[in-house]
Amino acid sequence: GDIRGVQAGIEGRYLDLQPAVEATAASLMKTDPDLAAAYLNDYALTHAEDVVVKWRELGEYLLTRYNDGYVKDENGRPRERGYPEAWLRKVLQQRPEQFRLPQTSERTAEPTDY
Repeated sequence: GDIRGVQAGIEGRYLDLQPAVEATAASLMKTDPDLAAAYLNDYALTHAEDVVVKWRELGEYLLTRYNDGYVKDENGRPRERGYPEAWLRKVLQQRPEQFRLPQTSERTAEPTDY
């Protein structure tokens, strides 16, 4: 939902602008084709840079909201959500040694006094 909302906002904005951009470019083509090309290049570059900024902001937002099995609520408090079971099984299948518990003798070491 977070991604679709940002995507819809970006796409909607550019679709709304498209008729005006095309009309301006068509008008410029009649009088000055070089200016029309410059206009379209500037438009494309400016808006491409804007999209990159928005996607980076979205990426940062997603990384802070959905972090390691937790999701921040509307107040910014993390709530544990865990991971889907299918994902956990896939990770365990791909890297079983990473999650293997130590042998019993290693786990029964004396506790350290603090």
